[in-house]
Amino acid sequence: MSAHPAETCKVLYSEPFRSKRKKIITVYGADNSRLETVRARCISNADRKVTYRKVSAQCDKTIDTAWYRFKGVEGTRMPTSCPPKYKCNTNAPGWLKGGHLSVEYGQVTRKACFHRSNCCSLSTNIKVRNCGSYYVQHLKSTGNCW
Repeated sequence: MSAHPAETCKVLYSEPFRSKRKKIITVYGADNSRLETVRARCISNADRKVTYRKVSAQCDKTIDTAWYRFKGVEGTRMPTSCPPKYKCNTNAPGWLKGGHLSVEYGQVTRKACFHRSNCCSLSTNIKVRNCGSYYVQHLKSTGNCW
């Protein structure tokens, strides 16, 4: 895994996006060349926080495949240890196996696990990028409502 020295992410502007906020984030290399631009949707629902117990379970099979940024009361990143079942207002809460890397690593692939019958009974690979003070994750539909 190669590191990308001094890679940075800068939010260019925000715009409304289907009832969610979307941030336009440009990633620059060490030489200030633009590496990529991503449109990250913000997840800021208090009921998606790892300490929130399920009341009316959210179904993640309907989320769009896109970049997401956790922001606000639910925290700034995915949990990196297995949350108990029925947290985050879902039956099978997700978490990032392998942890978050430093900015220098750029975009990495990580396993997202879902706690249903055990801590990683269901999983999928996702992309993750450390933007310094926050992370963006490329998420996709879980395919099911667990």
